[in-house]
Amino acid sequence: MDVAELTAKLIAYPSVTPNGDVLTQFITPLLNEWEFRCTRIERGGVENLWAEVGDPTKPVLVFNGHCDVVPPGDLSQWTTPPFEPTRVGDLLYGRGASDMKGPLAALILAVRAIQLSGDELPFSLALAITADEEGPAKDGTGAILDWSEREGKQILGALVGEPTSVSHCGDTVKVGRRGSITARITVHGKQGHVAYPHLGINAVHESIAALSQISELKWDDGDDLFPATSLQIANLNAGTGATNVIPGTLSCDINVRHTPATSPEVIKAQIESCLRSVKVPFDVEWIDGANAFRTDESSLSRCLLEVVEKVTGVAPKSDGGGGTSDARFFAARGIPVAEFGPLNATIHQIDECVSIADLMTCQKVYEEFVRAMARSLT
Repeated sequence: MDVAELTAKLIAYPSVTPNGDVLTQFITPLLNEWEFRCTRIERGGVENLWAEVGDPTKPVLVFNGHCDVVPPGDLSQWTTPPFEPTRVGDLLYGRGASDMKGPLAALILAVRAIQLSGDELPFSLALAITADEEGPAKDGTGAILDWSEREGKQILGALVGEPTSVSHCGDTVKVGRRGSITARITVHGKQGHVAYPHLGINAVHESIAALSQISELKWDDGDDLFPATSLQIANLNAGTGATNVIPGTLSCDINVRHTPATSPEVIKAQIESCLRSVKVPFDVEWIDGANAFRTDESSLSRCLLEVVEKVTGVAPKSDGGGGTSDARFFAARGIPVAEFGPLNATIHQIDECVSIADLMTCQKVYEEFVRAMARSLT
């Protein structure tokens, strides 16, 4: 089975997060057939899988990926059905083709190739596959790592197969990510008739100056790895829909993507300082989505960068931008981690697709990464 065939088989399962049917019905039986040691890890209704090969007494090098995908959206907009993999020349179309069933197939086949090669390694290899990356991500890779700690697994490092490339396969390796924090704000005024403003308290009027201040906050300028910390008002709701009613309540979601240079505590303090100018009661709920991290100085990251350059012939850029990923769960436990995969140009879009040639490149990178890591430890 080659990477194009395996990717197509994975795409055919409509595993919209957190549906793990592809794990239950296809991946686990396949890996059992290949004599991987498979452990099903369930938490919070989410299915996860740990599949290991090699000496179980040795430390583990982990390949991490997810089989869940975002919803396809308006099906009428797709050129071909999102869960009917369609090949057009070098491109394979379908939801999850790039994010990340294609890279997942490349990870699986890379481990299989190492297994069949009989190479002696100073570590075992494990696939850590989740169905909860595109959703809340509360019971996915974190649950796998909780289990691995209980089992006494010594994880020496991890490679996450997220689509990291921008213009051509191999141009970017993720060696860090910005953190994410959300403020969920509710401002309490008093509903009333617009013709009698003295009898009401307009929650929008009371909030607008503070929200304007918040939208102009600046923290850092970023660096060669991270874009600057940035803030966006993501949701803003007030009023009843009628034009003659003073809105009594305003709700607002504000998301901040921050570099390691700016802590969540500093962000919270400055936003709350702005909100104190609001003269009516308000509530703020803080939702900590992800911690910022960087692993560009680790030997694992350096090894991956060297392998990508060797395989593709182009020196990749080290980058910490973009959204969050499951790499954060490894970083939070002090486990060296980096990310590499195909182009991210069509992820989460209508007609998502991936280059089969790029998937073959990814598989080669993953295989050579294992061998390079082995050499670095012997």
